[in-house]
Amino acid sequence: FGPGGGRGERSVPRAAGCDRVRASHPVPAAAARARAVCRHRPGVTVPDAALPAATPAGPFDLALFSEVLYYLDDASVTATIARTLDGIEPGGDVVAVHWRGWPAEAPRTAEATHRLLRDRPELDVVVDHTDEQFVLLVLRHR
Repeated sequence: FGPGGGRGERSVPRAAGCDRVRASHPVPAAAARARAVCRHRPGVTVPDAALPAATPAGPFDLALFSEVLYYLDDASVTATIARTLDGIEPGGDVVAVHWRGWPAEAPRTAEATHRLLRDRPELDVVVDHTDEQFVLLVLRHR
């Protein structure tokens, strides 16, 4: 599961190592473009849907949030995390990577967003990397 997959350029590489990929985009034109780019990849679906509604019911074994969670308001990010934890299998990974700058449209920093994930008791930290440009967090669902 990888919401906000751009116009498909990030969904195609993800599909190479996966049986199924569910990307999503809240902008219908971007979702349509992603579907066109991924049309030759069986198992890739790209609904035009926003988080938290875009979160699949499951089961899935990987959730990849790249440059997306810090744009969500508090209620939406909380609901997205809860829905993700409901759908991800035990042993599945949640990956979050965000730029360390603070986009004007974002209600919180990357670090504050990652704390929301790190504080969930259902998740164990596997990787916690801070770079001068980005933060990367990999957590495993118990």
